[in-house]
Amino acid sequence: MEAAPFAELPVRDRPETVSAADAIHRLLREMILDGRLAPGTRLREVDVAERLGVSRTPLREAFVRLAGERLIRRRGAGVEVGDTWAELEGIRHIRMALEGYATRLAASRLTEEDLDFLEASVQRSASLPYEALQERVATNTEFHSRIYQACGVPRLVTAIEKYSEYFMSESELKQLDREQSRTTIHEHGEIVAALRARDAGKAENLIRSHLLDAFNKSVSRQENGR
Repeated sequence: MEAAPFAELPVRDRPETVSAADAIHRLLREMILDGRLAPGTRLREVDVAERLGVSRTPLREAFVRLAGERLIRRRGAGVEVGDTWAELEGIRHIRMALEGYATRLAASRLTEEDLDFLEASVQRSASLPYEALQERVATNTEFHSRIYQACGVPRLVTAIEKYSEYFMSESELKQLDREQSRTTIHEHGEIVAALRARDAGKAENLIRSHLLDAFNKSVSRQENGR
């Protein structure tokens, strides 16, 4: 199976020359996770580099990272997309465990300024146009980051950030209908309420449920698109 999706990749989605390896890694990972690059798709280095308009050096670095995440595997002279379903299931467990625990720890450490920021984030999410994908992704990322950054355990924060971009990207948001988007924002509001009440157990359960719901929606969309 060849990497046909690259042929029609919009110019705005092509990686910038600055931090090219990071940009290529994020792009390829997103395309793998949202199903544009299906399991078994062959990725020939020279073809992908040409279609993305990048040199092969940062592409090789991106391939190494993706292989480390077990999203691609070596096949002969190139690589192919691996079984992403199994990897996503593992990432789901990891992210729920890490971010859930970080939220429990953060419940007693978040300042009034932090809580006000989180409430403002929920309000901003509700006011953003449905089509404002970049802003919605950024607001969601800031919301989650503000919580787990307050956990007080730097190594835990580092571990969470390794998986923080999974299940919430522009392509993922495109697949959410308006009702699902409203549900996500409502869940954020419930999390903030629990944190303001300093209810660590409830906040942890809510964040776990929230992440599980996002995962289930992601997998359901990919399965329906098969």
